[in-house]
Amino acid sequence: MEYFLEIVGNNSFVKLTIRGEITSEKGMMTNKAAYKLGKENGINKYLVDITEARNVNHISQNYDFAYKDMNNELFDRFAKVAFLVDPADHSHDFLEIVLRNAGFIVQLFRNKEEALAFLLK
Repeated sequence: MEYFLEIVGNNSFVKLTIRGEITSEKGMMTNKAAYKLGKENGINKYLVDITEARNVNHISQNYDFAYKDMNNELFDRFAKVAFLVDPADHSHDFLEIVLRNAGFIVQLFRNKEEALAFLLK
């Protein structure tokens, strides 16, 4: 797995691009890096481009990721996160559900323009 971070949209959001297979451990690593960059720059909106990444976690691992791993003081509960996925990929669908149920402001998109509209409204 590889990832890239950048601040885009006239400094309005952090873009995290991930390629390869995503596990909870790798997800935490990339999330920490993205949130750190956002916090350092006063940004709490994130576009996570996972169009070339697949979630390889088991359902129970996704649940633990949302309710245990992400449930700590490192992460801003008021951050807005748009996941951009490949239209044919449904490996991230359950993760979106459990993250939302855990109180995070996240939404999964298969269209970049819709993801950007969500972040910027």
